[in-house]
Amino acid sequence: MSESKRVFVGIDISRKFLQLIPMLKTTVGELEGDIKWISGKNLHLTLSFLGNIDESKIEMLISNLQEVKKLRKFTISVNGTGIFPNPSNPKVFWLGIEDGYDELSDTQNIVDELSFEYKETQREEKFIPHITIGRINSTKKSTKIDVTTFLNAVYSPIEIPINIVNLYESRLTPDGPRYKILAEFPLS
Repeated sequence: MSESKRVFVGIDISRKFLQLIPMLKTTVGELEGDIKWISGKNLHLTLSFLGNIDESKIEMLISNLQEVKKLRKFTISVNGTGIFPNPSNPKVFWLGIEDGYDELSDTQNIVDELSFEYKETQREEKFIPHITIGRINSTKKSTKIDVTTFLNAVYSPIEIPINIVNLYESRLTPDGPRYKILAEFPLS
């Protein structure tokens, strides 16, 4: 029996938010450990989470994803903040995509079509382009966090050129996930 890998398709944006995330953390009145903030070096934009895939199928998935190389490079502008599912029940803290939203959605649709048969769960989900920067710590019982200041945070838009899409392996560790690039797909 072969091993499986936990994989997703995404875009590395790790170096762009090293100053912004610490500033945004200060807008949330939280008790230590209420929120697991994602460090700048781990930041990425997920296009499609595939889940656990048998290692024997990874090469075929990479072959399918070669089509992504035909897509054109584009730029996104990151601006604004948000919460999933809603402010009264925050689970995920995110940054919004302003310019490049349509190109990002189109790229995600193509990635999803190319990788759909490999997804662990075959449910269709509406893609909402965003960058997750924090998650409520699920080990905490009930946490009341005022997210008003976070949702009203203002910062200068951050331009990010999108030149490459990656297939990542995600290994869950006690210190948080560790990501390893399995394949790179440069855009044209």
